[in-house]
Amino acid sequence: HALTDLGRHDEARRYAELFRYAPDAHVVTDEHGVILELNTIAENKLGRIGRFLVGKPLLAVVARADRDAFLACLAALCDRLAPLEDELIRFGSDPGFDASISAMPEQRESGLEIRWILRDVTERRRAERALRASEARNRAVLDVAFDGVLSIDAEGAIRSSNTSLSRMFGYRAG
Repeated sequence: HALTDLGRHDEARRYAELFRYAPDAHVVTDEHGVILELNTIAENKLGRIGRFLVGKPLLAVVARADRDAFLACLAALCDRLAPLEDELIRFGSDPGFDASISAMPEQRESGLEIRWILRDVTERRRAERALRASEARNRAVLDVAFDGVLSIDAEGAIRSSNTSLSRMFGYRAG
């Protein structure tokens, strides 16, 4: 039995290290969303010292505008006992962060626990918004240009054209 206990102890220690130093924020809550445990990244991302968050509702650190969405996720997890993938929720206030959340409910002897993984996607979303804004600016510049401009793909198909080119040839811009 001593070797079995030692193996379990090593396994528990490895799990604790993996949990503590995982690259994404990991939070464990009960079925009411009350924080039971969180890792180092979660402590840092949520902007509070972990010992002050344990026992508090995870909802308290969800951005006000996303609280209904978070509560819907929590209810779905408790009702279906099925994993949740890629919901987008904003945590914190200023500056806060956008998180793609995944969650896994798990029935324990002590009750339902939910393991939340919060992947920070703030920079990706910022880059996507900047790209859309840049594309809109480029489109606006092309649409007011006097010269006809068109974009052709590798197979020779026209992918887009500006208003001037459309007027020149009597086609609708696309």
